[in-house]
Amino acid sequence: MVETSTQSIDSTGDEINPIISGVLSLIIPGVGHFYHGQKERATKLLGVFALAFVGYMAIAAILPRLGFIGYLLLTAVSIGAAYDGYTQAGKINAGEIEV
Repeated sequence: MVETSTQSIDSTGDEINPIISGVLSLIIPGVGHFYHGQKERATKLLGVFALAFVGYMAIAAILPRLGFIGYLLLTAVSIGAAYDGYTQAGKINAGEIEV
């Protein structure tokens, strides 16, 4: 990573696109973090999403009428990961975080 006075540029010379990072993390939490090189954070987010998915399946299997609670949990994890991916990419570009 090469830092300039106003932004951080990755080894290919390109700035990280926060929108792409956010959308990738919205689809599958953590993938946007892999996109900009935060592998440990990405792994943790994928783990949280996997646990939320297992919780969703358990709730849906035991109490089918309450399955929407698990769905809300999955949605919350996805939206949170998308926001985090977007903000982390912006911080990387600003040079606040080194990857």
